[in-house]
Amino acid sequence: MIRRSALAVFVFLLCLGLAGFSFADEELESKADREFSGIEESFDSGAIGFSKAIRRYRRLIKRYPNARASAGAQYTIGELFEKLEKKEEALAAYTVVLDRYPKSEYFLPATDDLYRIGCGLFESGLEGFLVNTYEKSLKVFNKLLEVDPYSECAGEIRYKAGVCSMKLGDYIGAASEFQRVIRDYRKEPWLEKALYQLGVCYFRQSLPAERDQAMTDKAVEGLVLFKEKYPESDLINGVDEKLHILEERKARSFYLTYLFYRKQKQETASMFYFRELVRCYPDSEWADAARDLVKGT
Repeated sequence: MIRRSALAVFVFLLCLGLAGFSFADEELESKADREFSGIEESFDSGAIGFSKAIRRYRRLIKRYPNARASAGAQYTIGELFEKLEKKEEALAAYTVVLDRYPKSEYFLPATDDLYRIGCGLFESGLEGFLVNTYEKSLKVFNKLLEVDPYSECAGEIRYKAGVCSMKLGDYIGAASEFQRVIRDYRKEPWLEKALYQLGVCYFRQSLPAERDQAMTDKAVEGLVLFKEKYPESDLINGVDEKLHILEERKARSFYLTYLFYRKQKQETASMFYFRELVRCYPDSEWADAARDLVKGT
């Protein structure tokens, strides 16, 4: 009987404690909300400026890190930095919203703002207006793909991430992004653009005739496929010129390999490469040079 009474008292006290904690949480939320509203009113009335508002929002977040109002404070910090035209600080603030408050009402607005700023930086980079914008926009695009890899804009974001990587000289990373667009998203115009840029990626990685021609083969395959699939594309200009460069490179590679085996007096191997050269690139100067050597034998 005593034990049951003690247990009942314990359960009663535990319930009181839990209720107390719940009340305390609600009280903290209420305090955070009031503080957030006070900062907002002070800024809107002109009583405090941008810097002081940001400092006060940061103090609120530090004091109530898990409160609903802290998500709003963090998002508002991003908005204030944008008004101050401090894009990097704004991006950092919105990114914190995604990382720390993924279930808050500010998650989607922060995602939209990251997308908007990232695309703006990307366009500025293409137009040559700003320096080092590709690193910044790539960081934004990677974050957006991390939090929602299958959003409505994911194909566009992944394509632009690929362009950023290519502009930064990371052709392997860029090719991977373009391949993902082609495989997983397949929406126009990003599919068309990704197919073209994938061919260009391989073109940029194509090595001189004396070296391995695997990327040359991939570039030819990619650009020919693009040309066949999108013959009326605005991107078609320059494709034929690139293909000519690649074909000349590959023809010279065959010719050099033919010469090597010829000098080694390995007739079977040398004639194999001779026939391949003449079959694949009959009108090239390298095919003519090889024919002259064979005739003179």
